[in-house]
Amino acid sequence: AKTTDVTIGQGSNIPDEQVYNALAALNRQFAGFGQTDSRAVNTGIQFYLAPVGADSSGIIRYNSPLSSVAPLTFAPLRNLVDTPLNTNQYIHIFMVDTITAQGIMGYASYPETGFNHAIVVRYKRFGNTFDFCTGCNLAPDSRNKTLAHEMGHFLGLLHTDSS
Repeated sequence: AKTTDVTIGQGSNIPDEQVYNALAALNRQFAGFGQTDSRAVNTGIQFYLAPVGADSSGIIRYNSPLSSVAPLTFAPLRNLVDTPLNTNQYIHIFMVDTITAQGIMGYASYPETGFNHAIVVRYKRFGNTFDFCTGCNLAPDSRNKTLAHEMGHFLGLLHTDSS
């Protein structure tokens, strides 16, 4: 999450509950629950918050003016990280207010990109509005599909029309 002395729950400084909401939705999506596509399967992958941060909650908040980023901008966000995590076990997910390209809700690095090991999501698309989430600041139609989509890229999946 990004902060510029902004109260938790405002802008991309999302409340903890929104993080828990998004993580629960991501785990359901990767387990194949609630998917309308008959090809959906349980991948056997589950995601957890790493026991890091000031309170070991796995949620680290950075005081930074980086609230609007261009697509595929990783270095300035990664430079905020003061404690590098083992990239074989952990994923950095950054919340931003906006991504400067029209219509882009998030982006992710592919496994082979090394240092760029991260996912970036517009905060209004991080979570599922159909789950009860007090204080969450989500777009009315957010179903956490942006995070699931970008996690697929992070794990090496291409778009179906890509070669």
